[in-house]
Amino acid sequence: MYQCHYSYSACGLGSDGTDRLVQLVQEMQHSKISRSAEGTLYGAKITGGGSGGTVCVIGKNCLRSSQQILEIQQRYKAATGYLPILFEGSSPGAGKFGHLKIRRRLQSKQD
Repeated sequence: MYQCHYSYSACGLGSDGTDRLVQLVQEMQHSKISRSAEGTLYGAKITGGGSGGTVCVIGKNCLRSSQQILEIQQRYKAATGYLPILFEGSSPGAGKFGHLKIRRRLQSKQD
């Protein structure tokens, strides 16, 4: 995830804010406390449109991950003066809402 994020930023599509958030996640993931305990954050990257303000953080579904995310949020605020808005959880996805199956139409001799 980190390589994907930094290559996206290298193309000029990132932003200082998203780079900072990803850096904070990476620092948290590789801190001595996280390494001594079971790691709960797995990575982060910008998501959505270019030059955007949304960062996806992937982590274990546990209290420790939530605590680490809140700490990252506070560190970001301390550094920038802005408090990031947190969206958490996941939708039930295609299992709940269904999906479309696109089939290639065979061309007839008349087409």
